[in-house]
Parts: sequence; C-alpha cells; structure tokens
Amino acid sequence: MLKNFKQAMDQKYCLECKGCCRFKEAKSPWRPKVYTSEDKILRHKALEKTFLDSQGHVATRASAEEHVCLFLDSLTNACQVYQARPFECELYPFLFIKNQEGVFLAVHLACPFVQEAQSLASFQEYCGSLREFFRQEGWQTFLKEHINEISSSHIHDNEIQPLFCIFP
Repeated sequence: MLKNFKQAMDQKYCLECKGCCRFKEAKSPWRPKVYTSEDKILRHKALEKTFLDSQGHVATRASAEEHVCLFLDSLTNACQVYQARPFECELYPFLFIKNQEGVFLAVHLACPFVQEAQSLASFQEYCGSLREFFRQEGWQTFLKEHINEISSSHIHDNEIQPLFCIFP
C-alpha cells in the first residue's frame, strides 16, 4: 500500500465514540474491506485469514445486541491492529463511492466528528489535501486495480456528502 496518508482526526476522538466498528448485523456491508494489495494487514501477527470473509471484509463477533469488528476491544474501544488497520479504517469517515460516473470520495454524515467539524475551515482544507492525495498516480492505479472491490450500493444518498470525483 501507499504511505503518507494524513488522518482526519486524532485517535483519541475515536476512542470516545461508540459508532463505527459496530454493526446491526454480522454481515453488514459497512464492515471495512481489506483490499487484496493491503499487505500490511495481511502480514500482521494478530491477523489470520479467518478474520476476513470470502469478499475480504473484516468479520464480526456478537456483543450484546450488536456485532463488533473482531479487532475492536469492546472494553477500551481501541483497535487491536491500529497500526496495521485496513485502509478503509484509516480513511473513515471518508468513503469511496462508486457509480456509473466513476469513483468519488464522500464523507459519512453519521460520524460525530464530521457533524462537528464539517463547517470548519480546517475540515475544508483537509478535504483539499485529500483531493491532492488521491490525484497521485499511485492512488489512481490502486483504485483502478481495485475498482471491482469497491462497493457502495448499501449507502443511501442521505448518509453521505460527495466531495469530489477521484476518477471518471
């Protein structure tokens, strides 16, 4: 995978949230996808192939009335593979959206961080840096190679705000 991805928010913010990494059903389409070229996570000592389903999504375990990512420590709300987490986890609350017009980057409006920061100049600046980041030739190649692995059919228009087209 390519490096130098700047995180949108500090990990401390996520540790206080009880949103992502939790799903209503075991096979939720919101589970993070591990792309076939994500060697950092596939080499991680805590990861075995049993942690991924046949489509490469992270598996879950039942916890109370929800399903949680297998990597989530429910007591501390911390990711057990944080340094080697899937790229979709690094990218969140930003999401790849694919439609007949191309691949877009969108932001998930349900994220409390997005709700608080979306109107701030620093958030807009970060979105601009993402636009430049995804214009890099290596990322264009990565996304084109994985176009068939990107699925956004489960995402409703009212859940996201598209930001920009990455490629047509």
